[in-house]
Amino acid sequence: SRMAIKSFNRPLVWILGGVDKNLSFSQLIKTAQKNPQLKALVFLKGDASQKIIAEAQKSLPNITKTKPFDNFNKAINAAYRLANKGDIVLLSPAAASFGMFKNEFDRGNQFKKIVNDLAQKETTL
Repeated sequence: SRMAIKSFNRPLVWILGGVDKNLSFSQLIKTAQKNPQLKALVFLKGDASQKIIAEAQKSLPNITKTKPFDNFNKAINAAYRLANKGDIVLLSPAAASFGMFKNEFDRGNQFKKIVNDLAQKETTL
């Protein structure tokens, strides 16, 4: 996740959070502070999200933050609404997602499907 948020130079909406794996998120937030393009954090439900939100409230006060979503589709739609044309929506959870997906491949596949569905709706409007 730290490498991912460093690698973009366009406005960035970041989907993250989930189940805590006993990690410290302070370095992650410090890296996020250094990215002037970061405009919003969209959280997936989980105890890791609560820890990240606590860090982000202190260190990233001017960044838009959503409530944690327990529905992946709603989280992606929230990110889509926060993004403008040309912005990047990044799924890089920095946490596990037990219970929401079969595994990380399922999570990625669901993300692609939802994003493709949104893109299709956009072109038919």
